[in-house]
Amino acid sequence: MAGLVADVYGEALLEAARGRGRTEALLEEAGSLRKIFRDCGELRDFLNHPEIDREEKMDLLSQAFAGKVSEEWLGLFGAVLEKDRQGEMYGIIDAFEEKAERELGMGRIFVETAAELSIRQKSRIRKKILETMPYRKAELFFSVRPELLGGLRILAGDLEIDGSLKGKLERMRREMERGGGENGASETGGNQRGDSGED
Repeated sequence: MAGLVADVYGEALLEAARGRGRTEALLEEAGSLRKIFRDCGELRDFLNHPEIDREEKMDLLSQAFAGKVSEEWLGLFGAVLEKDRQGEMYGIIDAFEEKAERELGMGRIFVETAAELSIRQKSRIRKKILETMPYRKAELFFSVRPELLGGLRILAGDLEIDGSLKGKLERMRREMERGGGENGASETGGNQRGDSGED
């Protein structure tokens, strides 16, 4: 989930893209930019270097991305550098992607399972998810999480569907703890009433 700063910049970029009818175009570019800012440590180090001035940083970004990304992205880079928020760049791109995908009826869905799934199982899960979730188009990412013990967990934006064995066991434990607490309180109350009656 994006932080507050990333969320604000992501929303501002979405409004600019929407006003020009370019939301989908910027979204297509966002994936490549996110990968660059995530994987290129040298670029991150350069942008975060305290002894390199803002103009030099912007010159590098302009040279690197001019003609390759939309002017809205270059404008965003300038605004981010102006406020010395370059450390938030990856989060801003991620926030924009999430907002734009939601607006366009698209989504990224993360499916976690305790064991590796076969191609047929993944296809069946993909079909079921697309039938039940309100997405025009969705990209699914599968990952293995042995600690889930069994079943699966689905994450889509703010939605979490936990059908894992671990999740079921945790819910059972919480229910038992609540039940035990209520019984304990009842028994304690009964003893107190009994003691009072004897007096």
